[in-house]
Amino acid sequence: MKFIYHINNIVFALTILGYTLIIPGLFMQLVLGIIQLIFFIVLLCNYDKFSKRIQDHLKIYGAVASLSLLLFFNGDLINTALNTSIVPVFSIIIPLGIAGYFTYIIVELEKRVL
Repeated sequence: MKFIYHINNIVFALTILGYTLIIPGLFMQLVLGIIQLIFFIVLLCNYDKFSKRIQDHLKIYGAVASLSLLLFFNGDLINTALNTSIVPVFSIIIPLGIAGYFTYIIVELEKRVL
């Protein structure tokens, strides 16, 4: 758990730092998303060991991340349906919010497990 906690926090901080130059931030967001999905799968393997509250958080994260990935892979629909001023919300703010929620889950796990 400590490994997941530290790696997630480091990559999350690098992503926030990367957004000072936009392009590195977008790249780091992609890296962060892949890392968090791998960690999510690892946490699902230990799902029964967690409290009901953490299990509920993991269910919510899984649903939101799945919906986000579905919208990402069906990007043509979003690009044609949305105004261009809303695209940064869907490409930066929402994924960063999802990453922040996963970081919150990891912090809660770190408090209870470590």
